[in-house]
Amino acid sequence: ASEVVVLRISGGVTRHLDTLVMPLLLPDAPIVAWWPYDVPENPAEHPLGQMAQRRITDTSTCSRPSRALRNLARVYTEGDTDLAWTRATLWRGLIAATLDQPPYEPVRRAVVTGESTHPSVDLMAAWLAHALRCPVEIERVPGAPAITQVRLERASGDIVLDRPDGKTAALRQPDQPEHR
Repeated sequence: ASEVVVLRISGGVTRHLDTLVMPLLLPDAPIVAWWPYDVPENPAEHPLGQMAQRRITDTSTCSRPSRALRNLARVYTEGDTDLAWTRATLWRGLIAATLDQPPYEPVRRAVVTGESTHPSVDLMAAWLAHALRCPVEIERVPGAPAITQVRLERASGDIVLDRPDGKTAALRQPDQPEHR
């Protein structure tokens, strides 16, 4: 069982959030702090974040999502999560499953295409660069629905995971039929 408490506060009490929330907490219950709109400069140092084991942000709702994401990366503390990362989960799973199939060869270059300000695009590019140890380019498309394509370039040919409408994904790879 869990309890969810949503507080909408204003005025001077906003400077003392911890004293407002503390009486509502159950002993030994995990605490999650969620900022659906305004992301604090450092969630782990925020009065509510200091009480929480998990801190959830959503940089896609910020006025400057990429800047907010870079800032969160700079102050990252274990337990911090941004919803932009979870929005890329299916993409990451499909890419990993595809690379688990032969031919087992390195990716020489990757290209992530997507909405120009969506933080999932930046996170996907960073994850690919880290996981594949290859150069990654971002092609930004204003108005696109988040990530629309990931292309992995290999010696045997490109692997292309495409979702231009934001709904149905298509996987194209050499010597294989297209999968939807």
